[in-house]
Amino acid sequence: MTSPSATRGGAKATPVTTPSAPTARREPTSDRFLDWVRAHRTISSWIGAILIVGVGLFLWTQVTKQKSQDVASRDLQGARFAFENQNLPLAASELARIIENYSGTNAAEEARLLLANVRLLQGQPQQAVTCWARMRPRRAGPTGHRPTGFWAPPTRTWAVSVRLERHMSPVRRLLASIS
Repeated sequence: MTSPSATRGGAKATPVTTPSAPTARREPTSDRFLDWVRAHRTISSWIGAILIVGVGLFLWTQVTKQKSQDVASRDLQGARFAFENQNLPLAASELARIIENYSGTNAAEEARLLLANVRLLQGQPQQAVTCWARMRPRRAGPTGHRPTGFWAPPTRTWAVSVRLERHMSPVRRLLASIS
């Protein structure tokens, strides 16, 4: 925009232009980030190293957990075989070993349920109750209550009990033959 020329004392003034919008442009975020990294090389190197170590530890933990789950499941298959063949002392010792060595895995929870059934079949109801009492309780949600019924999410205990149901038929047959 130009302002009208003003005349003062007969002299003509030069026109003045005023910018209507600022012309300063911001650099893209990536350029600003790269400039910061170049200016702070030491801090950037430490942050990068910490991130790489953190990701590496996370991946190592996940792989280790999966391997532990696989080994525990394989050992549980052997204990189930002993249980299904009515070798209860061997099944009890194998299941107790799985519970001790692989605590926190799905196989350990299933082994705990199966061990309780073995203890019942061996005539040791108090030890069976102890096995069931040591089961990990379901975690409460953020509101503090445990959902039940149709809307309850399937939990490990639920999944274990469904898998264990197929192993209950030999137990039921054995109990029926005893009584």
